[in-house]
Amino acid sequence: MKARSLVKFVLAAGFALLLVWVMADQKTDAKGDAQLVSRVDSSSYAPHLSSDRSPATLRSTTDITFTSAFTVYLPIVSSPPPGIFGRVTYQGSAIGGISLTLQLWEAFSSVAVLTTTTQPDGRYLFTDVPGLEIGKSYVVRYMNSGDPRYLAYWYSDFLNSYTADTRAAGGDFDIANVVLISPRNGATIAVPYTFQWTPRPASPSDNYAVMLACRATGNRSFFSVGYTGSLYLSHSPGGCRDYWWLVTVTPEGLIFGSTGGVSYEHRAVSFSN
Repeated sequence: MKARSLVKFVLAAGFALLLVWVMADQKTDAKGDAQLVSRVDSSSYAPHLSSDRSPATLRSTTDITFTSAFTVYLPIVSSPPPGIFGRVTYQGSAIGGISLTLQLWEAFSSVAVLTTTTQPDGRYLFTDVPGLEIGKSYVVRYMNSGDPRYLAYWYSDFLNSYTADTRAAGGDFDIANVVLISPRNGATIAVPYTFQWTPRPASPSDNYAVMLACRATGNRSFFSVGYTGSLYLSHSPGGCRDYWWLVTVTPEGLIFGSTGGVSYEHRAVSFSN
Protein backbone atom coordinates (compact mmCIF):
# COMPACT_ATOMS: atom_id res chain seq x y z
CA MET A 1 0.00 0.00 0.00
CA LYS A 2 1.32 3.41 -0.92
CA ALA A 3 1.06 6.23 1.60
CA ARG A 4 2.14 9.83 1.95
CA SER A 5 3.83 11.11 5.05
CA LEU A 6 5.09 14.56 6.00
CA VAL A 7 8.76 14.76 7.00
CA LYS A 8 9.91 18.08 8.52
CA PHE A 9 13.56 19.05 8.10
CA VAL A 10 14.43 21.85 10.53
CA LEU A 11 17.60 23.70 9.61
CA ALA A 12 19.92 25.74 11.82
CA ALA A 13 18.75 29.02 13.31
CA GLY A 14 18.08 31.66 10.71
CA PHE A 15 17.25 29.21 7.88
CA ALA A 16 13.89 28.19 6.45
CA LEU A 17 11.80 25.22 7.60
CA LEU A 18 11.85 22.54 4.90
CA LEU A 19 8.69 20.44 4.40
CA VAL A 20 8.99 17.29 2.31
CA TRP A 21 6.29 14.84 1.23
CA VAL A 22 7.63 11.30 1.00
CA MET A 23 6.00 8.42 -0.88
CA ALA A 24 6.26 5.22 1.13
CA ASP A 25 5.28 1.56 1.26
CA GLN A 26 3.22 0.58 4.29
CA LYS A 27 3.89 -2.63 6.22
CA THR A 28 3.05 -4.03 9.66
CA ASP A 29 5.61 -4.63 12.39
CA ALA A 30 5.66 -7.52 14.92
CA LYS A 31 3.17 -5.73 17.17
CA GLY A 32 0.77 -5.18 14.34
CA ASP A 33 1.44 -1.42 14.20
CA ALA A 34 1.57 0.11 10.78
CA GLN A 35 4.97 1.35 9.62
CA LEU A 36 6.06 3.22 6.54
CA VAL A 37 9.20 2.17 4.70
CA SER A 38 10.19 4.94 2.35
CA ARG A 39 12.73 5.22 -0.41
CA VAL A 40 13.90 8.73 -1.21
CA ASP A 41 15.39 8.91 -4.69
CA SER A 42 17.85 11.67 -5.57
CA SER A 43 16.49 11.80 -9.10
CA SER A 44 13.22 13.24 -7.89
CA TYR A 45 14.23 15.08 -4.70
CA ALA A 46 15.92 18.48 -4.65
CA PRO A 47 15.07 20.51 -1.53
CA HIS A 48 15.97 24.20 -1.37
CA LEU A 49 17.56 25.73 1.73
CA SER A 50 16.17 29.18 0.98
CA SER A 51 15.18 31.27 -1.99
CA ASP A 52 18.66 32.69 -2.50
CA ARG A 53 20.67 29.48 -2.20
CA SER A 54 21.40 26.66 -4.61
CA PRO A 55 19.35 23.45 -4.20
CA ALA A 56 20.84 20.74 -2.05
CA THR A 57 20.29 17.32 -3.64
CA LEU A 58 20.45 13.89 -2.04
CA ARG A 59 23.20 11.90 -3.69
CA SER A 60 21.91 8.37 -3.13
CA THR A 61 18.75 6.35 -2.56
CA THR A 62 18.09 5.96 1.18
CA ASP A 63 15.73 3.73 3.18
CA ILE A 64 13.80 5.66 5.84
CA THR A 65 11.62 3.81 8.35
CA PHE A 66 9.17 5.79 10.47
CA THR A 67 5.75 5.40 12.08
CA SER A 68 4.55 9.01 11.92
CA ALA A 69 5.55 12.50 10.96
CA PHE A 70 8.87 13.42 12.59
CA THR A 71 11.47 16.19 12.69
CA VAL A 72 15.02 15.88 11.36
CA TYR A 73 17.62 18.52 12.28
CA LEU A 74 20.15 19.16 9.55
CA PRO A 75 23.44 21.01 10.22
CA ILE A 76 24.16 24.02 8.06
CA VAL A 77 27.69 24.83 6.96
CA SER A 78 27.90 28.36 5.57
CA SER A 79 30.88 30.22 4.15
CA PRO A 80 31.85 33.54 5.77
CA PRO A 81 31.32 36.59 3.57
CA PRO A 82 34.21 37.83 1.43
CA GLY A 83 36.15 40.95 2.33
CA ILE A 84 38.95 42.22 4.56
CA PHE A 85 38.34 41.40 8.21
CA GLY A 86 39.83 41.68 11.70
CA ARG A 87 39.08 42.58 15.31
CA VAL A 88 39.62 45.68 17.46
CA THR A 89 39.96 45.66 21.24
CA TYR A 90 40.35 48.22 24.00
CA GLN A 91 42.43 47.11 26.99
CA GLY A 92 42.02 43.55 25.76
CA SER A 93 38.21 43.58 25.49
CA ALA A 94 36.09 43.83 22.36
CA ILE A 95 34.91 47.32 21.43
CA GLY A 96 32.12 48.23 19.03
CA GLY A 97 31.36 51.47 17.20
CA ILE A 98 34.96 52.19 16.19
CA SER A 99 35.26 53.75 12.74
CA LEU A 100 37.92 52.31 10.43
CA THR A 101 39.11 53.18 6.95
CA LEU A 102 40.58 50.96 4.26
CA GLN A 103 43.44 52.89 2.63
CA LEU A 104 44.79 52.13 -0.84
CA TRP A 105 48.53 52.75 -0.92
CA GLU A 106 50.73 53.27 -3.96
CA ALA A 107 54.34 54.33 -3.45
CA PHE A 108 54.21 56.97 -0.67
CA SER A 109 50.63 58.19 -1.06
CA SER A 110 47.28 56.77 -0.04
CA VAL A 111 43.57 57.33 -0.54
CA ALA A 112 40.58 56.09 1.46
CA VAL A 113 38.48 53.61 -0.51
CA LEU A 114 36.08 52.14 2.08
CA THR A 115 34.92 52.71 5.65
CA THR A 116 33.34 50.42 8.21
CA THR A 117 32.52 50.26 11.92
CA THR A 118 33.36 47.52 14.42
CA GLN A 119 30.54 45.32 15.72
CA PRO A 120 29.87 44.83 19.47
CA ASP A 121 32.25 41.85 19.43
CA GLY A 122 34.98 44.09 18.02
CA ARG A 123 34.99 42.46 14.60
CA TYR A 124 35.09 44.46 11.40
CA LEU A 125 34.59 43.60 7.74
CA PHE A 126 35.18 45.65 4.61
CA THR A 127 32.91 44.30 1.86
CA ASP A 128 32.89 44.78 -1.92
CA VAL A 129 36.65 45.33 -1.85
CA PRO A 130 38.20 45.71 -5.33
CA GLY A 131 41.11 43.45 -6.22
CA LEU A 132 44.61 44.90 -5.91
CA GLU A 133 46.75 45.82 -8.87
CA ILE A 134 50.47 45.07 -8.85
CA GLY A 135 52.40 47.66 -6.85
CA LYS A 136 49.44 48.67 -4.67
CA SER A 137 48.53 47.69 -1.11
CA TYR A 138 45.67 47.90 1.35
CA VAL A 139 46.06 49.16 4.93
CA VAL A 140 43.41 49.27 7.66
CA ARG A 141 43.59 52.62 9.48
CA TYR A 142 42.17 53.78 12.79
CA MET A 143 42.20 57.55 13.40
CA ASN A 144 41.30 58.99 16.81
CA SER A 145 38.67 61.74 16.69
CA GLY A 146 39.61 63.19 20.09
CA ASP A 147 39.29 60.54 22.81
CA PRO A 148 42.36 60.46 25.14
CA ARG A 149 41.61 56.85 26.13
CA TYR A 150 42.80 55.70 22.72
CA LEU A 151 45.95 55.90 20.61
CA ALA A 152 46.19 58.84 18.23
CA TYR A 153 46.09 56.41 15.31
CA TRP A 154 46.88 52.87 14.22
CA TYR A 155 47.92 51.48 10.83
CA SER A 156 47.73 47.75 10.13
CA ASP A 157 50.45 45.95 8.22
CA PHE A 158 50.44 46.21 4.42
CA LEU A 159 48.21 43.76 2.54
CA ASN A 160 50.07 43.46 -0.76
CA SER A 161 47.80 40.99 -2.54
CA TYR A 162 44.01 40.75 -2.67
CA THR A 163 41.60 39.17 -5.14
CA ALA A 164 38.02 40.46 -5.28
CA ASP A 165 35.36 38.26 -3.62
CA THR A 166 37.88 36.48 -1.37
CA ARG A 167 38.66 36.82 2.35
CA ALA A 168 41.85 38.33 3.75
CA ALA A 169 42.95 39.33 7.26
CA GLY A 170 43.32 43.06 7.77
CA GLY A 171 44.82 42.74 11.23
CA ASP A 172 43.75 42.62 14.89
CA PHE A 173 44.84 45.43 17.20
CA ASP A 174 44.20 47.18 20.50
CA ILE A 175 43.59 50.94 20.58
CA ALA A 176 44.25 51.60 24.30
CA ASN A 177 46.45 54.64 24.78
CA VAL A 178 50.01 54.77 26.09
CA VAL A 179 49.94 57.48 28.76
CA LEU A 180 53.00 59.75 28.93
CA ILE A 181 54.43 60.54 32.40
CA SER A 182 57.65 62.53 32.15
CA PRO A 183 59.02 64.89 31.09
CA ARG A 184 55.96 67.15 31.25
CA ASN A 185 54.91 69.24 28.28
CA GLY A 186 57.25 72.22 27.79
CA ALA A 187 59.95 70.95 30.14
CA THR A 188 63.64 71.71 29.74
CA ILE A 189 65.81 68.75 30.69
CA ALA A 190 69.48 67.88 31.02
CA VAL A 191 70.83 64.53 29.88
CA PRO A 192 71.22 61.92 31.12
CA TYR A 193 67.46 61.75 31.66
CA THR A 194 64.85 58.99 32.05
CA PHE A 195 61.69 59.30 29.92
CA GLN A 196 58.66 57.55 31.43
CA TRP A 197 55.22 56.35 30.32
CA THR A 198 52.64 53.70 31.29
CA PRO A 199 52.80 50.41 29.35
CA ARG A 200 49.53 48.88 28.16
CA PRO A 201 48.89 45.95 30.56
CA ALA A 202 46.61 44.06 28.15
CA SER A 203 49.22 44.15 25.35
CA PRO A 204 52.42 42.58 26.72
CA SER A 205 53.71 41.91 23.19
CA ASP A 206 53.97 45.66 22.50
CA ASN A 207 57.27 47.09 21.41
CA TYR A 208 57.71 50.74 22.50
CA ALA A 209 60.03 53.41 21.22
CA VAL A 210 60.49 57.04 22.18
CA MET A 211 60.37 59.30 19.14
CA LEU A 212 62.11 62.67 19.30
CA ALA A 213 61.22 64.99 16.41
CA CYS A 214 63.15 68.24 15.95
CA ARG A 215 60.62 71.10 15.96
CA ALA A 216 62.73 73.13 13.52
CA THR A 217 63.49 70.51 10.88
CA GLY A 218 61.14 67.61 11.51
CA ASN A 219 64.04 65.16 11.67
CA ARG A 220 63.11 62.19 13.84
CA SER A 221 65.08 59.85 16.07
CA PHE A 222 63.74 56.59 17.52
CA PHE A 223 64.91 54.82 20.67
CA SER A 224 63.39 51.33 20.87
CA VAL A 225 63.10 49.71 24.31
CA GLY A 226 60.63 46.80 23.96
CA TYR A 227 57.85 46.26 26.48
CA THR A 228 58.84 48.61 29.27
CA GLY A 229 57.81 51.97 30.68
CA SER A 230 61.04 53.97 30.56
CA LEU A 231 64.01 55.03 28.45
CA TYR A 232 67.33 56.12 29.93
CA LEU A 233 68.66 58.71 27.48
CA SER A 234 72.37 59.37 27.96
CA HIS A 235 72.67 62.08 25.28
CA SER A 236 70.44 64.21 23.07
CA PRO A 237 70.04 63.29 19.37
CA GLY A 238 72.13 66.35 18.44
CA GLY A 239 71.61 69.06 15.86
CA CYS A 240 68.56 70.46 17.58
CA ARG A 241 67.57 71.86 20.97
CA ASP A 242 63.77 71.79 20.88
CA TYR A 243 61.84 68.58 20.19
CA TRP A 244 58.47 66.91 20.29
CA TRP A 245 58.42 63.59 22.09
CA LEU A 246 55.91 60.73 22.05
CA VAL A 247 55.82 56.94 22.30
CA THR A 248 55.28 54.67 19.30
CA VAL A 249 53.66 51.23 19.59
CA THR A 250 54.32 48.30 17.28
CA PRO A 251 53.57 44.58 17.51
CA GLU A 252 56.46 42.42 18.62
CA GLY A 253 58.91 41.70 15.83
CA LEU A 254 57.79 44.58 13.58
CA ILE A 255 59.14 48.07 13.12
CA PHE A 256 57.30 51.36 13.30
CA GLY A 257 56.49 52.63 9.84
CA SER A 258 55.17 49.33 8.50
CA THR A 259 52.51 49.00 11.17
CA GLY A 260 51.61 50.41 14.57
CA GLY A 261 50.38 53.53 16.33
CA VAL A 262 51.42 56.40 18.57
CA SER A 263 50.43 57.78 21.95
CA TYR A 264 47.48 60.16 21.99
CA GLU A 265 49.62 62.93 23.45
CA HIS A 266 52.87 64.40 22.18
CA ARG A 267 54.84 66.84 24.31
CA ALA A 268 57.35 69.62 23.79
CA VAL A 269 60.76 69.13 25.38
CA SER A 270 64.02 71.09 25.20
CA PHE A 271 67.57 70.01 26.03
CA SER A 272 69.81 72.29 28.07
CA ASN A 273 73.01 70.38 27.24
